[in-house]
Amino acid sequence: MINFFSIGDADRRLVDLPGYGYAAVPLEMKKEWQVELEEYLVARSSLAGLVLMTDIRHPLKFFDEQMLRWANDGELPVHILLTKADKLKYGASKNALLNTRKRLKELGLNCSIQLFSALRKEGLDELAGVMGNWYEYQLEADKIIESSFALLEGAELEEAIKKDSIEKESTQKDSTQ
Repeated sequence: MINFFSIGDADRRLVDLPGYGYAAVPLEMKKEWQVELEEYLVARSSLAGLVLMTDIRHPLKFFDEQMLRWANDGELPVHILLTKADKLKYGASKNALLNTRKRLKELGLNCSIQLFSALRKEGLDELAGVMGNWYEYQLEADKIIESSFALLEGAELEEAIKKDSIEKESTQKDSTQ
């Protein structure tokens, strides 16, 4: 199953491949998926980036590392979420983050990485910033994300809209001078 989420306009979508590496399917089918996924990540020019979500208690399994190599081959930026960070104490979470960074360095992969907890809503701002940079997304009051995957809300959203408005005014002033 593949889930598509609209994130602002018809040209921008978040594509979710839930359980890609952990689905209970025959090995032959997994191999078939891997071939297709590799081709998709390496050849699909419209991809802006890959967010790899991996459980902080079991980070970077074999298939995760394979996906990271494919993304690297396709020159696709990658951001890793160490999910379920709420399951570990703060020190253990930071240690898992450092160990995963070390493993990425050993693999020769340059990925950004962060702790993430959906339960505590921790890490949303950092993720939104990374994805915003990939999409070069400009928040506008009339193009607020309308999806089940909204990253900004309340005061944060209002602040982003205000900042964007100020930047636009500054750019317009510069171009008229």
